[in-house]
Amino acid sequence: MDYAAFNGDLVRSRARGVEATRRLEETLKKANRRFDPALAAPFTLSKGDAFQGLLKTPSRFPEALLWLEARR
Repeated sequence: MDYAAFNGDLVRSRARGVEATRRLEETLKKANRRFDPALAAPFTLSKGDAFQGLLKTPSRFPEALLWLEARR
């Protein structure tokens, strides 16, 4: 079975302040609901403004990337 690891980092989060991290956390919760069938591990904050997730359906990776990017 193939998997796709998704690692990301919120660009310029310090300049955006605490609100940016809160918004990222809310966005990841929404992403987990939206992409639940495709996830092997949910999207989570891993360190401050970094996040990760694991897709068990790699073909959904581009959609997840574009969806997250559109919410920044």
